[in-house]
Amino acid sequence: MHLALARKYRPQNFLEVLGQGPVVKTLQNAIENNRLHHAYLFSGVRGVGKTSMARILAKSINCEKGPTITPCQVCGPCVAITQGNSLDVMEIDGASHNSVENVRDLREQVKYLPTSGKYKIVIIDEVHMLTGPAFNALLKTLEEPPQHIIFIFATTEPHKLPVTILSRCQKYDFRKLNTTTLQAHLKNIAMNENVEISDEALRLVTQCAQGSVRDGVSLLDQVLSYQTADITADSVSEILGLGDRVLTQKMFTTIIKEELSSGLELLQQVDERGVDLKLFAEDLLLCFRHLILLESTGKVPPELSQAESEHLHSLAGQLDLSLLLAQYQILFKGIQELAHSEFPKTSFEISLVKLAQVKQMVGLTDLVNRITNRQTGSKPQTGVAGSTATATGKGRETHAVVASQTADAGQKGDWYALVKWITAQNPPLGSLLKDVVPVLYTKDRIEVATSGTSPIKGILLERVQVIGALIDQHFGHTVAFTISDLEGEKKKPPA
Repeated sequence: MHLALARKYRPQNFLEVLGQGPVVKTLQNAIENNRLHHAYLFSGVRGVGKTSMARILAKSINCEKGPTITPCQVCGPCVAITQGNSLDVMEIDGASHNSVENVRDLREQVKYLPTSGKYKIVIIDEVHMLTGPAFNALLKTLEEPPQHIIFIFATTEPHKLPVTILSRCQKYDFRKLNTTTLQAHLKNIAMNENVEISDEALRLVTQCAQGSVRDGVSLLDQVLSYQTADITADSVSEILGLGDRVLTQKMFTTIIKEELSSGLELLQQVDERGVDLKLFAEDLLLCFRHLILLESTGKVPPELSQAESEHLHSLAGQLDLSLLLAQYQILFKGIQELAHSEFPKTSFEISLVKLAQVKQMVGLTDLVNRITNRQTGSKPQTGVAGSTATATGKGRETHAVVASQTADAGQKGDWYALVKWITAQNPPLGSLLKDVVPVLYTKDRIEVATSGTSPIKGILLERVQVIGALIDQHFGHTVAFTISDLEGEKKKPPA
C-alpha cells in the first residue's frame, strides 16, 4: 500500500523540523541542561509540527542514549515511539477522550512507572476539546505531577484552555511556514520522488497550503496521484479545482479598466467551466491585495511569479489607492454573500457591477466640489491630523471625533432607510455606508461612527461632500453630517 507523503516525510528529529527555530532551540537547551518541565503546551495552526515535535521530544527523552538532542532512532524506545506502539508514550485524542471519566482513567495510568524509558509521556492532541470538569480533574495531577510524568498538550485554539491549566505549562507557539521555506521543502520531496514539477506549479500548491506543511505535502501527494511528469501550473489548477490563472488576471484587468461587459462575458466562461465561483472570487481578492501592496509600498509581494509581477505593474497607477481599498471591501463583502447565496452567479454579477461603478464616485466628488467652490468662493479644505479630518463646504462641516453613544432604535431604522435610498442612487457609496454605526439622526444633523483604523473611514472622509449632497437631496435642505471614531477606540492622553 502507498505510504502517504505526509507520513513518509514526517520529521523524526529536531534537524528535520521546518520553520520552528526558536521552539527547537529552547527544547534542545532544556534537554542538554537537564531543565525539562513537567508540562508543555504546543499551540499553532494545523499541520505545522506540533504532534511531530511532541514525538521527537519523547524520543529525545526516552532514547537509551538520552536524554539527548539527537536520538539514535534504532534503540527499542525510539523505534516503538516512531511506530506508535510505545508503552511509555500515551497519545490521546482530546476530541474523543474529553470526559471526566477519561481523565480519571488517565490519572490512574500515570501512577505506574515507565516500563523501558526514563519517563512516561502523555501527549494529548486538541486538548482544548476537553470539557470543563475534565480540565478540573486534570488540574490536580498538573499541580503535583509524579516525577516520572511529562505532559505534552497540542492545540490549535489555546485561548479555550482554562488559565489554571495555562499557568502550569510552558507554552510554545508554532508559526506558519513562509512561502519560500515551504516551496523549497515541496521541491525536495518532488525530487526525491523523481517527479518533474514546475516552480509555478509548486507555488500554487504552496499558496493553497497557507503555511501548513502537512497540507502542502498532502496536496502535492494529490497532484502526483494525477500526474507524475511535467506537472505545470495549469495541471495543478485543474487537479485542485482552482480558477484558471489567465482568466483570473483577465477578470482583474477588466475590473480595473472598468470594462463591465467584458467582465460579465468572462464570468460566463468561468461558470461554464464549472469553476467554484467563491474560489475564483478569492483569487480576485488576492489580486487586489497584491495591487494595493504595490501601490502603497512600491514593491511586489515576493511570492508572485515574474509574469504576475509584470501584469501588476501594467495596472499600477490606473486607480487611486482609496478606490482600490473600496473595491477590496466590495469584493470582500461579495464573497461573504456568495458563500450563502442560492444564486452564486447572480451574486457575482452584482459584485462586478458595484466594482465597475466605484470609479464614477470620483467624478461625482469633483462635481460636488466645483459646485461648492462656486457657492462659497473658496477652495474646500481636506486634511488629516492625528485622529481628526475636516472638510468644509456651504452650510456643512464634517470632522472625526469620538462617539459617546449610539442612536436609539428609531434613529437607527431611519438611518438604514437612508442608506438604502443612497444605495439606490450610488451603489458603491451605499455599500460603504453599511459598515458605519449611526450615533445621531435628526432632520438637521446626522452623526455616524466607524473604526478609526478602518480604511473605510478614510474613503468616506474623502467623499463626504458626495454623501452630504445626497443627504441634502433626500431631505430637501442642508443637513450637518459628522463622521466619528468609535468610543472604545479612543486613546488615553499621555500621563
